[in-house]
Amino acid sequence: MSGNSQEKLRAEDGGRQQAEVIAAGKMPLLGTLLIGAGICALLTLPMAWGVRHMISFDGMGYLEMATNAVKLGPSYLFSNGYWSPGYPLLIAIVLKLLNPGWASELMAVHGLDWLICSFCYLSFTYFFYNLLFWAERGRAAESGSETDRGRAGRLGILVFGYTLVLIANMDISLWIVGPVMLMEGLVYLAAGLALRLGMKGARPIHHVLLGLTLAAG
Repeated sequence: MSGNSQEKLRAEDGGRQQAEVIAAGKMPLLGTLLIGAGICALLTLPMAWGVRHMISFDGMGYLEMATNAVKLGPSYLFSNGYWSPGYPLLIAIVLKLLNPGWASELMAVHGLDWLICSFCYLSFTYFFYNLLFWAERGRAAESGSETDRGRAGRLGILVFGYTLVLIANMDISLWIVGPVMLMEGLVYLAAGLALRLGMKGARPIHHVLLGLTLAAG
């Protein structure tokens, strides 16, 4: 049998093993991971509310850029050689849609930051799901069944992962208006897409999304 035929058979065996893993319920359910992300987002709400009147020096620069972009047009965002345009663009969209008064402008920005933090949790979920998918696929070749100990261990990993990302996002320095959480979410998303490209069934859209995510970062 030629080398190409052997490689094809190994690829088919890998695909069957992956299907068996999914059929046997060994993959962590996406719904469970999304519940974890939702719980983290809810637990983060008090932080967003508590700092609703706080802003850093850098945050003042981003807010000023967004305010000027609303008045002068989006092209203003690209006239600044120091601040990146992505985060103030999001602020400008929120200000344009909500049209808040001067007193509530900062609260609207912190509401945006909470939405960005929620996006970060969803990006982490995508990364975590693909990471566990990759790990379970490799384990499927060693064992055809899953024990209660294995399920408990997987649950422990999920709890640890979401607890870690929640604690990391409770740092007050992330909540005084800035693009750090947006960058964090893009990093998780890029890592998840990179893992997805390394697994069977990757599509051209995954390559495109990875490129766009890296470009946005």
